[in-house]
Amino acid sequence: MTIFTPEQLGIIESVARQCHATKSGELSVARELAAMGTFDEVQVAVIEFCAEAVRRQDEVDAEIRVLWMVNAYNFVAENWGDVRALTEEDILTLLALVEPEDNARGYRKGQTGKREGPFIVEIGAPPEDIPRRIRLILEHQDAMNPAEFYAEFEGIHPARNGNGRTGQIIFNFLNGTLVCPEFPPEPDFKTQF
Repeated sequence: MTIFTPEQLGIIESVARQCHATKSGELSVARELAAMGTFDEVQVAVIEFCAEAVRRQDEVDAEIRVLWMVNAYNFVAENWGDVRALTEEDILTLLALVEPEDNARGYRKGQTGKREGPFIVEIGAPPEDIPRRIRLILEHQDAMNPAEFYAEFEGIHPARNGNGRTGQIIFNFLNGTLVCPEFPPEPDFKTQF
């Protein structure tokens, strides 16, 4: 299944880079693209989904990250087919597409955390345990629904950046909602694996 043509991806890249260059302080790429009338309803929904995912993360260079996520989303739609088991190579490829600068060399090598007030709280699996834990959830993916797989993936937090956006794409693939993207339920990080 193809969501965007190469020409449309070129338009998205051009608009994303143009919006990035203006540094307006707001994430306007989705609005700009929707106003063009070049994209159908499904395409606009995917663009808006990607923009909202990036906005929720409060990312620097947000417009470029929307571009990266749209490219990753389109890659999944074109290459993963309708029904198939995910592989570790799929995970690594998707992580690198969502965050090419931070994730090009694979899984993160250090611990990661999130800011809670003045503190940094460690999250995710220890770096040395990431490959084993990813392989484990992949081995058991048939026993999990899409929300459970997403929660396990988020609990591992395998990359330096883009874990949530990558997990959201995987969730929509597993959920069969690539053409009508939705956000997964918030994970509680009580992982099984």
